[in-house]
Amino acid sequence: MTSHTTQTESRQESIANAEPKALGVLDVGVSVDRLRSSGPSITWTGYLTQRAIQRSLDRLVAMIEHRKGELVLDLGCGNRPYQWMIPDARWIGLNPVTQGAEPDLIGDALSLPVKDATLDGVLATQVLEHVRRPWVALEEISRCLKPGGWCIVTIPMAWRLHEEPWDFWRFTRYGFAGMAEDVGLEVVDIREDLPAFQSILNSVLHLFAGKIFAPLRLVVNLVGTATLPLCRSSHYSTNLSCLLRRPL
Repeated sequence: MTSHTTQTESRQESIANAEPKALGVLDVGVSVDRLRSSGPSITWTGYLTQRAIQRSLDRLVAMIEHRKGELVLDLGCGNRPYQWMIPDARWIGLNPVTQGAEPDLIGDALSLPVKDATLDGVLATQVLEHVRRPWVALEEISRCLKPGGWCIVTIPMAWRLHEEPWDFWRFTRYGFAGMAEDVGLEVVDIREDLPAFQSILNSVLHLFAGKIFAPLRLVVNLVGTATLPLCRSSHYSTNLSCLLRRPL
């Protein structure tokens, strides 16, 4: 049996545990521009932030006690760039559209097509800013998680407009923690991903997005990477990452 066949059967088994609802108009942004790889080019404008997100995901995944075959929802899955991080899980990829994505289910973040207390975990990377009512999405995540289930979320704190007109929110650690606690989720860990100096560099690079500026982006990203150990302030950060848990 090929590895592709095994993965397909695993995904089919995962989908069998879900309960698809209507596939009509969705209240979450079209995700055609989502990240296709967890290893961005060093000349990319968002390189510093994406590398910081990967470091945060490594840290948060290591904090979770995993079991083989756990059922995990990749919310706003796009092309599934992070599922390799928990290879023994049974993944369900959910996305509002199929264009530029590889979902198992087409669904709405505000009405997840998953049964109550079904999921062991949820991964939601750079998606809640595209949901009109993110507190409702968090409530849905809480409903679908088993007691003790976990949710890893990455969200922007200061980032340019993107995927317009489906870009609705920016978050601080205090606002998002309160939003999660209001729907009964425990905040296990929440931190800014990138120090202020690197965040400012990253923000400025968005002004130099053309191919002609690739050498400039390379130099700036190298400087930002080299100075990371010297920087501490996170009062201004491009992004936040957090680990939530449904209480037992």
